[in-house]
Amino acid sequence: MGDLSVVGFDTRTRRSVHVDDAPKQVWNKHGYGGTATLVCWHCFHGDEAPPGTLVPLQCRGGRKYGKVRTHFAHPPGMAPAGGHHPETLWHANAKQTLLRWARQQPGVADAVTEYRTADGRRRTDVEVSLTDGTRLAIEVQQQPLTDEAWTRRHQDYTAAGLTDIWLWHPRIGVPGIARDEPQCHWQLAVDLDAIGIPLARPHGFDGAWWMRPDHRIRALHYPPCAGDQTEVRWTALDHFTAGQTGFLLPAIVIAELREITAAVARNADRLRQRHSAPPTPEQQAAQGERVNFGQNNPPAVPDLRVHEVHRIDALPPNADLELRRYRCQICNWVTGDLLSDGVHKLIEYP
Repeated sequence: MGDLSVVGFDTRTRRSVHVDDAPKQVWNKHGYGGTATLVCWHCFHGDEAPPGTLVPLQCRGGRKYGKVRTHFAHPPGMAPAGGHHPETLWHANAKQTLLRWARQQPGVADAVTEYRTADGRRRTDVEVSLTDGTRLAIEVQQQPLTDEAWTRRHQDYTAAGLTDIWLWHPRIGVPGIARDEPQCHWQLAVDLDAIGIPLARPHGFDGAWWMRPDHRIRALHYPPCAGDQTEVRWTALDHFTAGQTGFLLPAIVIAELREITAAVARNADRLRQRHSAPPTPEQQAAQGERVNFGQNNPPAVPDLRVHEVHRIDALPPNADLELRRYRCQICNWVTGDLLSDGVHKLIEYP
């Protein structure tokens, strides 16, 4: 769908429309051969045509069991030479797809495209206003950005009081500078129907790992810790919901990760019990045959305190959102500053 247009312009309402907003017969009634009030969004906005160009559209595809999805198309002979740029087409389609998704979300008061921040410094691809006053800025990015350019945009959104959500085209992936920032590490599928979630691969099972409280990171987990290797899990856009912190991890993914973490925790319990049980007489005899430490030279007990754990009291409902936004959606651990001087520091959020 990324190379097929799903966005049009309604000259009656002077607003952009998505092909899924109405049945096919409605669009054909107002498009080419009808009232001609449904026109090409791209031509109207000056893509490969003078701004204001009115080209009525046809609605095609969408047959039962058909391979081509419902989309808008120019009538024969009325498209610009070579068609519209694929990059421009994908970006416009993405904005309208996300706009339509946002308007269907519970707790969303309004959603608009191309909305400028109050200071005029930025224009969001999609801005979403929640009923509790939270404002989200959704950015769809298909071209590489320098670290400096991305940081300026990220900081401008933060200064304007918006939580910025970034969805990157799979062709470029997520740049390193955005990977560790909450809500800035998503990918949007070429056909716009799925979001790529960065799931961190398990950390190593080094030392007496079963004595540590961080079993979550010994399994596939989200969000990634700083420096983690990740794999992309593609999940249908319709499975995501919008919340105060941005996109919320789908319930099906949360359930999967909890199951994996629970399996690691069960394994840790078995190992703890095995290593804490007193040795049997047979085991003691076998150990004595291997090494005779003597009464005055007992074996050294390994120090298992290799990781620090810092706990805090339960956070109140009005706790700082900058802290809450880092809370792991799987096990409720706050995951900011996970790694520091080689010590795994975790903060528990009850």
